[in-house]
Amino acid sequence: MEYRFVRGRGNQWDKVALMRGPVVYCISRKENPWVHEDMVLEIDPASISGPFADESYRPGGFKCTARLIGGTSEITFTEFIDPSGIKTFFHIPEKSGVAGDDELVAWQYNPVRVRNR
Repeated sequence: MEYRFVRGRGNQWDKVALMRGPVVYCISRKENPWVHEDMVLEIDPASISGPFADESYRPGGFKCTARLIGGTSEITFTEFIDPSGIKTFFHIPEKSGVAGDDELVAWQYNPVRVRNR
């Protein structure tokens, strides 16, 4: 499965979340003790590495890493079920060309009309 970005809505309108298949990833305080909730993080979307096995939170779980823009620091993403997760949405550079999927459009309800006889 490929990694993909999903556009935020509401308060997260200018950010994206990272997904792989149906799994949403978050930024873990345990894996990244230097990250604080109020930090603005910009990730290089081309630098995502992984998945790496991580059974800390569930059997068969995974994590991945990515570089922060403007430095050599790496950040670790864990599966959303990580209780130490502090951020799900983050920035990616506009010039990266990665717009992100729109899950609400992708899963839009499409009613089927049934004709009565």
